[in-house]
Amino acid sequence: MEGRRSFDQVRRGMDDEFSRSAKTSFTGFVMVGGGMVLSVVGLIMLKLGYMGRVGRYVAAEIAPVAGDTVNYLGAKTQNGVRNMASAISQGIAQGVNAASGQAPPVAEATCAKCGETNDSDAKFCNGCGAEIVSVHPCAGCGEVNDAAASFCDNCGTRLSK
Repeated sequence: MEGRRSFDQVRRGMDDEFSRSAKTSFTGFVMVGGGMVLSVVGLIMLKLGYMGRVGRYVAAEIAPVAGDTVNYLGAKTQNGVRNMASAISQGIAQGVNAASGQAPPVAEATCAKCGETNDSDAKFCNGCGAEIVSVHPCAGCGEVNDAAASFCDNCGTRLSK
C-alpha cells in the first residue's frame, strides 16, 4: 500500500498546497494593487505635464490676439472717450460757475449794421439798437450761423442772404 496515501497524508498535502497558494495569491494581490497605484500616479503626472505644455502653447497663441484686440478697441474708442471727457469737464465747469455765482460763458452774435458784439440771445444791438437777426441756418448741414456770415461755420457752404 505504498502507492496509496492515507486520508491524513492527503489532507496535509492539500493544506500545504493551499497555504502556498494563499501566500502566492496574497503576494500577487499586493503586486497588482501596488502596480495600479503606481499606474494612476504615473497617469496623473503625465496629464499634468501635458496640461502645462498645452497651457503654455495656448498662452503664446492668445497673447498677440488679445494685444491686437485691445489696441483695436482703444484706437476705435479714443475719440469717443475724448468727447465724453470734454463733455464731462464742460459740465463740471458749468456746475462750478453756477455754484460760485458766475455766469457761464455766453455765445455771441455780431450786429450786421455796426459790427458790435452782443449776447447770442439779444434781440437788439447794444451799440446801435438795430434788430439782430441771429438765426441764419445752413441749407447743407443745418448749422445756425451769425446773420452777417457769408459761409457756414461748420461745413463752409456759401450761405444765401
